[in-house]
Amino acid sequence: MLLRSSDPSAFIAVKRRNRALDNALTRLNHSSAQTVITTHINADFDALASLLAAQKLYPEARVVFPGAQEKNLRDYLMRASPEVSAVIVKLKSVMVNKVTRLIIVDTRQLSRIGDFASIIGKDGVEVIIYDHHPPSGDDIVVENEQCKEYGSNRAFMVEILEENCVTPPPEGATILAIGIF
Repeated sequence: MLLRSSDPSAFIAVKRRNRALDNALTRLNHSSAQTVITTHINADFDALASLLAAQKLYPEARVVFPGAQEKNLRDYLMRASPEVSAVIVKLKSVMVNKVTRLIIVDTRQLSRIGDFASIIGKDGVEVIIYDHHPPSGDDIVVENEQCKEYGSNRAFMVEILEENCVTPPPEGATILAIGIF
């Protein structure tokens, strides 16, 4: 909103209204149970491709990085189209204790999922895993896991998309291809 008033109270009123809208949106985001798709800390392009593929399987889910991303991925996301950037939400906008379904891609190691580790094993939280890595001692053990040792998780996710007759949009297909590297 463009203010043409020299009255400082008009400016303060607009700031208060914007702050109230931001607070209302935050409460709305935090108020209901949530499905979240996440991956490993220090996410790479394989992780991003896997997140976006999983989002096609769970369109109601919020896509959340549990922490930092590799520099190349951060640089890409700064320039990404709204089709990609719009589906990714910041961790701070998610109340982890409200998550009722957690979908984890490209890892199954508890130590690699950041704050989301706190809800693993919690009553009322369904955990689903899609991973391509060999088993390790730090693995999350859940009933609903799909793990297959492939060279990349995105290759595994493409197979799952095909089994479910899901075709990604052009930019999503490009990211799935980038995920190979």
